[in-house]
Amino acid sequence: MSQLVKRSIPIMITFIVGFFTILVYFLAVPSSVTEASANLNRGATMIVALAVGYGTIVLLRTHTRRVIQRRKGEWVYSIVAIVGVFTFPLLYLSVGPNSYLYKTFFNTVNATIGASIYGLVLFTLVGAMYRMFRATNFNGLLLLVAGVLVMLQVAPIGEAIWSGFPIIGSWLINYPTLGAYRGIMITSAFGALAIGFRVLLGYEGGHVSRREE
Repeated sequence: MSQLVKRSIPIMITFIVGFFTILVYFLAVPSSVTEASANLNRGATMIVALAVGYGTIVLLRTHTRRVIQRRKGEWVYSIVAIVGVFTFPLLYLSVGPNSYLYKTFFNTVNATIGASIYGLVLFTLVGAMYRMFRATNFNGLLLLVAGVLVMLQVAPIGEAIWSGFPIIGSWLINYPTLGAYRGIMITSAFGALAIGFRVLLGYEGGHVSRREE
């Protein structure tokens, strides 16, 4: 396949689509350009829907193969996955998302699985917190003190020990933590903007199997 088809055309399509999509947010453009941008967004929605459909087909094919081959330790879970893939859409189409049956089935399954996963991850989080809160230097000491104060602000035992713990914890959350969070978000926004321009200009070629320049 030629260089034009493999790289140049995909990069040109990316630039045109990104340019029209961004243009309507920053400039007063004619209605035709706005309509073209809306059509491109609708096209992107259709592509996402097709990708989800294709992913579902691949998922069903993979798990069906496991069930047919009776893979040890896998095929039972594959049956559960296949049943789940068909159950929710059928309930959605038959009784609707606001029905008692759909909400009960969804909340029961989803809440139970979520609680189980959170319970398993909790032990890893505790270990990570222990390693993170070790005061090996001054920065670690600050992190340890701030973490303990915030936990005492959330836990009822903190207010029972001293009424000032909730005040200090709330101050840490509302001022230093919020300021650091906003700084991180602003930095991330600039980084995302830079990556977006690199993609539009063709310097980020991961989507066309191209190394960065």
